[in-house]
Amino acid sequence: MSFEVYLQSYESGVLSGIPAGPVHALFPESEYDAKWEVWNIRYGPQDSCVIRMGTPEHPVTELSVERPCSDMRLWEALWAFMNLGNVAFFFPSDPPVLAAANASMEKHFPPDMMQAFGQLRVVSSAGELVELVRSS
Repeated sequence: MSFEVYLQSYESGVLSGIPAGPVHALFPESEYDAKWEVWNIRYGPQDSCVIRMGTPEHPVTELSVERPCSDMRLWEALWAFMNLGNVAFFFPSDPPVLAAANASMEKHFPPDMMQAFGQLRVVSSAGELVELVRSS
């Protein structure tokens, strides 16, 4: 896949951090590039991607994945991240798509986000997340 996906954690309309330890534990051991604050994730010789989630010491408020690979372990990690907080998942598409793991999370997202994206899509598994991306 040759695009980016974005995930942001909110509490009452404001970006909210998730402790870095549990977030980093979702992904395989990877190379951290301090200059660019990116994690080079590898699931095998053909499946890799770059994840931006800030420094290892700070809570994670947002995460972006450049060129997400097709390995389901990545999507399972993203799905698990979505369940660590009130996390919005979105990506460039027409029409724009905003997803969450639970409909009750919508109340934590900023009102302008909801206006820009329209109806929230609820996904209940990593497989549904992949299908949402593929079908958009």
